[in-house]
This record gives sequence, C-alpha cells and structure tokens, in this order.
Amino acid sequence: MEPSIQEQIDLEKRMVAYGIGRYKSTVQKALEKGRGADTQSAQKLMQEFVLPVATAIREWCEHKSPGPKKKYNKLLSVVEPEVAAYLGLRAVFDHFTNNTPLVSLGSRIGMLIEDEVKFSKFQEKHGEYYDAIIRDFKKKGTTNYRHMHRVLTMKAKQHEVDWVDWSNEERAQVGVKVIDLIMQSTDLIEMKKEKAKGRRHLMQVIIVPTESCLKWMKEFDSYAQLMNPDRSPCIIPPDPWTSVDQGGYYTPQLRRRTPLVKVKNKAHLELFNDGKMDKVMQSVNILQQTSWEINREVFEVLKTAWEQSLPIGLPQSEPYPLPASPIPKDTKKSDMTPLQKVAFDEWKSEARVVYTMNKERVSKCFQVIRVLRMAKEFMDYSKFWFVYQCDFRGRIYATVSGLSPQGPDFAKGLLRFSEGKPLTERGLYWLKIHGANTFGKDKISYAERAKWTEDNAELIRAIASDPLTHRDAWANADKPWQFLAFCFEYARFLHLGLGMLSHLPVALDGSCNGLQNFSAMLRDEVGGRATNLTPSKVPADIYSEVARVCTERLRGSTDPLAAVWLNFCDAEHGGFLPRGLAKRPVMTLPYGSTQQSCREYIYKYMLEEAQESFPKEIRFRLSVFLTPILWASIGEVVVAARKAMDWIQKCAGIVAREDHPLVWHTPIGFPVYQGRKKVISRRVDTQLAGRIQLRLNVDSNQIDVQKQRLGASPNFVHSMDACHLMLTLTSASAKGVTSFACIHDDFGTHANDTDAMHTAIRDAFVSMYENSDPLLNFKTGIENSTGIVLPSLPPKGSLNITDILRSPYFFG
Repeated sequence: MEPSIQEQIDLEKRMVAYGIGRYKSTVQKALEKGRGADTQSAQKLMQEFVLPVATAIREWCEHKSPGPKKKYNKLLSVVEPEVAAYLGLRAVFDHFTNNTPLVSLGSRIGMLIEDEVKFSKFQEKHGEYYDAIIRDFKKKGTTNYRHMHRVLTMKAKQHEVDWVDWSNEERAQVGVKVIDLIMQSTDLIEMKKEKAKGRRHLMQVIIVPTESCLKWMKEFDSYAQLMNPDRSPCIIPPDPWTSVDQGGYYTPQLRRRTPLVKVKNKAHLELFNDGKMDKVMQSVNILQQTSWEINREVFEVLKTAWEQSLPIGLPQSEPYPLPASPIPKDTKKSDMTPLQKVAFDEWKSEARVVYTMNKERVSKCFQVIRVLRMAKEFMDYSKFWFVYQCDFRGRIYATVSGLSPQGPDFAKGLLRFSEGKPLTERGLYWLKIHGANTFGKDKISYAERAKWTEDNAELIRAIASDPLTHRDAWANADKPWQFLAFCFEYARFLHLGLGMLSHLPVALDGSCNGLQNFSAMLRDEVGGRATNLTPSKVPADIYSEVARVCTERLRGSTDPLAAVWLNFCDAEHGGFLPRGLAKRPVMTLPYGSTQQSCREYIYKYMLEEAQESFPKEIRFRLSVFLTPILWASIGEVVVAARKAMDWIQKCAGIVAREDHPLVWHTPIGFPVYQGRKKVISRRVDTQLAGRIQLRLNVDSNQIDVQKQRLGASPNFVHSMDACHLMLTLTSASAKGVTSFACIHDDFGTHANDTDAMHTAIRDAFVSMYENSDPLLNFKTGIENSTGIVLPSLPPKGSLNITDILRSPYFFG
C-alpha cells in the first residue's frame, strides 16, 4: 500500500524532532562538561558583548586607582582588554547554570588571565617549541584545559621561563573585578546571596544569570533548535512549487525552513516577488517528480567495504601523516639561516594543507555513516522523492545532504530510478557508454566506449557475481561505486537480454562546463574547440591539452625540480603530465580559483594519487615549483574566458565603488542579487581558551568592493549553468523524458531516454545563447538601474553557436 500524506507529515515531524533532539543533546553535553560557552546561544552573546566588556576593562585600567587596587589594576593591564573580556565571559558561560560562588568564579577568571600572560611569555621566548606543543594538542584533539595547562606549565619550567605565580588573592581580586565590569556593561549576570552548602549559618555570594538573559537564551534555543531539521527524502511526491514559499515539504515548520530559493536578503526576496518565476518553478517541479529507490546490491557491498575499511572510493580510515619539521623544535626563527627559513615556511604551508585534508577526511567519514544510515532507513520504501530548492544564483540543490543524486560517488551508486523501462537497442548503446564513462574511458569515441564494455563483458559479469573478490578490477575506476552499479545492471542484461527493466541513471557530463559557457558567450573558437562546442570525431579534452602545454614548458626548464616532474611523466604517464593533475585547477578557474588553490590541488593530487612517485621530503616544494608553470599553461589555453572573467570583475568593482549591488537576470528570468556588505572582523585569540571572531557591521549599507569583485565572475557563470539546467529540464520533459538525475553540469536519465536528453541539452544551450546575450544584458541592466557606464564588452570571436547542435561530445 502506498504511503499516505499523513505518513509523510509524520515523517516530517520526525525530521524536525530529530533536529531538536540533536540540538538539545549538544547543549546538554556541553553543559555537563562545563563547556557552556561552546553552546550557540553563549557564542552569540559573547560575540555581542566582548567589545562592551573590553571597553569597560580598558577604561578601568586606564584610570589609575591609588591604594591596594592599584596592584590589581596593573595585573589586569598586562593582557589585552578584548582577551580579558573573552576569558571572563567564557568562564561565566561555562558556569552559567551552576550558581557558582563569586570567589570561585573570580579565582577561575583570574587563573585564566594569569595563564594567558604566562604562556604568552613562554611563546615569546620559545615560539617554535611552544607552537609545536599547540600543534600536538590539535593533532591529538586535546581540548581539556587542565591537561593543556599542566603540560605547558611543566614545559615552561623545563625551559626556565621566568614567572612568579600570582597569589590566590591576586587571582581572585582580578577575576572579581572582571565580573564586576561584566555586570556594569551588560545585563547578563547578577549577584545573589544563598546559604553555603554544608554550612547552614553562612551566607555566600553567587553569580547567576539575569531573568532577561535567561529569557533571551530560552527564546534563542527555541528558535535555533528548529533551524536544522534532519531533512530526508519524501515518501510521497513533494508538493509542487506554486510560489517561493509554497511547495516542497508539507508541514509549516519545514516549509518555513525550506523555501524555493535559499536567500534571506530582503532586497533579493523582493525581486522574486516582483519577477516571473513560472519557468523556474516548472523546471524544479519536473526534477521533483522523479522517484527513487535504494540499490540493494550496492548497499550490501558498500556496507561491507566500510566495515572492513577497504580502500574503494571511500575516505581512508587513518589520518594523513603530518610532515616532520625540518628544523629542530627549539630553534628560534631569528637563529635560522636563510635556507632554514625557506624550509620552515614551506613546511608550515605543507602542514596546513595536510591538516585541512585531515579535517575533510573526518567530515567525509561522518558522511559515509550518515548515507548508510539513511539508505538503510529508506530501503523499506518502494519509492521516494527528493525536494529541491535554488541558491541565490539559481543553482538547484536537493535539500537532503549526503544521500542524494547530487552526493558523492558512493551515494549516487546507492540510488536508482524506481521506474524501470524495458531496455531497447539504443538504450543498450548508451548503457554501454555509461559503463565506460564511469570506469574512466570517457575520452575516446562513443563507438570505442561501447566496444570497451563489450570486450570486458566477462569481467563485468565476474564483478557483479562477487564484487569484493574482484574488487581490484573496479576499485580504481574513475567512479567506482557508480561503475559497480553499472556492473550489476549490465550483468542483468547479459542474463535477460533486451527488454529487461533498466533502472540505472545514465549520465551525460559537460566538458569543463564553466569554460563552455564563457566560450559560448564570447563565441570563442579556441575555447569552443577545447570544450566540445564544435563537432569532432573524438572528444576534445581541455585538461589533457593544458597538461600537454605544461609538460612542454617543463621540458624547456633547466631547474632540477623540472627534471623530477619529467621523470614522473616519462616513467608513468607516457611522457606527459597526467590530465588528472590539471583537471581541478582548470575546472575551477571559471569559479574563482587562484594560484594558491592551484598549488593545493597539485599537492593533494600528489598525496592522493601519486604518493609513491615522489620523495615525501620534496613533494610540497615540487607543487610550489609547478604551480606558476601550470597556471601560465592554463592562461595559454584559456584565453577568451579569462577576458570575460576579468571584464565581469572590473565591472563589479566599478559598481561597488559607487555603493551599488550587482543585479542581473538569467535568460530564464531568475533574478540574481549580489550585494556583500563591508564588515570589520577581529579575531580574539587566547593561548588555551580558544578564539572568537568578532564581526561588526561598520556600515550596513556599504558594499564591500573586494568581495563583490571576487564573487562576480563565479556567481555569474554559476547562474548561467543553472539556467541551462532549467531549460534542459523543460525541453527534455516536453520530449517525453520522465526521470532525471541532475547536478549542475551532469545530467542523467534512463538509458532509453538518453537520446532525447542528449538532444535537449544541446537545444537548450543553443537557445540560451542564440536568443540572448547574457554579457550584454548584464551590462545594460546595470547601466539602466544605476546610471553607471560600464566598460565595453570583450570582443567576440567567430564561433557558430549552432555547431553545438552537431557536436556529439558537448555533453557525454
């Protein structure tokens, strides 16, 4: 029996309840561990009140009081007022609900401030050694203040850091003064008297939150706990979108948190109210109509692979090892030789990248767990659906994180269309191509891809019959879990023949889609050929072209590091740099990548794909060396796109300096608003008690020129690829396509419907750029609304945009 709308409503209530429970559990755990300052409400209040408290501390310290208080004034003056304020507020919130005696809390704050001064002195005298200890804390995940205090105190004594401990009275007096100043400058806490525990006749002063503060925190928690429901798929078709706030989920709680367009800016919201969003809603509704089911065969393999920590397209279980410092721990930077300083700076940059990779690894591990949990839950349903919404540029996203058609490879492998369609000859042709694509054979002709699948039929059958025994045959595929799903599907065809019900999404992927859009805008023949906007017998590969140009530049270098790279090329990749190394830097160029991100992509490639090919002690130096060469090679191949990007960036700067936001409409009518405001950020760092970021609106109406410039080009091209997807959905639906698996520049449907989808993709793109000129519309729209004259448009080339209609590899 099909689920009812009441069952869907009950499911949505569970989504909200799960989010509330998760929030309350987080708060309760923080309070139980004496870390109340880590709760969202405390963090919000500290953000608001650090500066007022710091101002009060500064004024008190500047007023030199005579008598006994002079000594405490001097002690408190040693630390930055913002740091003292943060430490005081943090201690207050850590003990917020404990009715803490004034003297105890004051002593705690005094100790924190003393530690700040003492360990700052340690860092000043033995900086590199001190930093190594702090890095070790981070590496081990150490957050216990007492443990860190004990270790640092011991190490400071070993290194003979001069320090005369404050007396208990000094700590208490300094801390109590900070409490006094918090009460004077905020309405957070107050003093009350109560009987001391175990001493009936003795009264003591305690610190408690004020009624107004408790009321605010209660209201904040009531609001915050509803902000992050655990959104999951729907068990009935989502409600069609009829307006920005009507559609998707069914219950009011989830609807309020999941509008059609995920924006909060009032000026932007007004554009949706005034604009015509019918075509946008139509395209999103088409996408929401697709029903899904869990691929049980893939689920069982994935579950086993995760439990056994098998390295098959999953995050590794062990952290990436942090590189060893090339300089002895106790060496001061002032004592280093020039070569040591270079080595030390390189090591710090390398360690930072590895540290980030390890954070990402942990996040990906949690993602696998979440995806498996959700897949197991929805395996009980014969079909389910996803709710979709747009971001501020019009890009369409599933509201469910992890398990979705837009998730990582293993999540996509777990999903298949619940609707099955009998496999036809043309469907079989595209199914074979899909198998080759997911394995990584996507740069040869379609005929060669289909033949590759035919030639490997027995291997595919063997993988499907026993995936884990034959995992070496598929674990290193380009998209291993989607390839495994294909193996199961193709093995069924080999058993049942044509007419078997096919459920697998067959994907068509754009060729560096951001550059495709820029090449179309400027009618750039060179970029068009490199990104398959023109017909060819085999697909062009811009990543391989950039790798080839970069290799030629390396061969012209006499640097010894160039020789290391060339040895790698000659020994392992047929004389050229691998396309995979160039892929990320090229692919992200239209979206605002920089030389620094290029360097990080190179280093990550070496660490993830070529660890054994390079000596670990020079890996980072090799990535630094290659970065400017690869960056220049990208510029040699991608010429017109960079001109368009520079022009958009220049226009954004001009408009921002006149204090106007950027507003433009995509060809389908979606209004995009970019108006980043200027803020001043100040980070208050303490030695052991953490940090807080203060973001203060200097002028809420003042546009941030730098952020506008940096964001304009990426956001513009994202809005264009979003528009292309929307037009493709409506075109394909009109051609009879009923199921869609789409993510920005990767469009999938049933094997049988791939011919129709292939045509719709090209029709939509040509229509978009033949019937409109997005760059000209961007220019005239801004000039008409602001009165600002923008620079002339970049020159256009001679690319015939209708050639795309005859280009088989435009998407494929």
